[in-house]
Amino acid sequence: MSSTIHVYQDETLRLWSRRELLVAAWFDAPNAEQMREVGRAGRALAAQHVEGSALANVIVSGLPRFSDPVREEGIRIARERTFRRGSCHVILAGGLAGAAARAFMSMVLLVGTRAIGKGAARAKVFGEVFEASEWMAELLGGEWTRFELADLFREAAIAPKASVAAGDERHG
Repeated sequence: MSSTIHVYQDETLRLWSRRELLVAAWFDAPNAEQMREVGRAGRALAAQHVEGSALANVIVSGLPRFSDPVREEGIRIARERTFRRGSCHVILAGGLAGAAARAFMSMVLLVGTRAIGKGAARAKVFGEVFEASEWMAELLGGEWTRFELADLFREAAIAPKASVAAGDERHG
């Protein structure tokens, strides 16, 4: 099994990569700079993989606030086909936050797909880890298994420790 690379972390966002997959775990609503960080990490990962990169957004918690700059960055990532292998969006947050996250992701995927047309990457929103990991394992193929992906998504969703969250941590 491949190792996980810790790409970026702050109190809201944790970015990990494994092979061609970027996992973004969200513990609050994003700001535009964090969305740009996702785009940068996705482009860097895609440059390492001939077939491109994929994204798994794991929305753990947070208040449903999505500013216009955040919406614009999400649409830009979709339009640029940053994650041309595809993406899954696992909404673990419940209540209003979960509903808002589902609505936001659906809007980004709809606008991005319309702009790209038939060349759009496959993308889907899920409400639980195992269903998302089954879909993503089929999408990625190769050596990926639903069990590896489910473990990766669950591990990424564990809230960061206060000592790590207090500062920005970047790794390889």
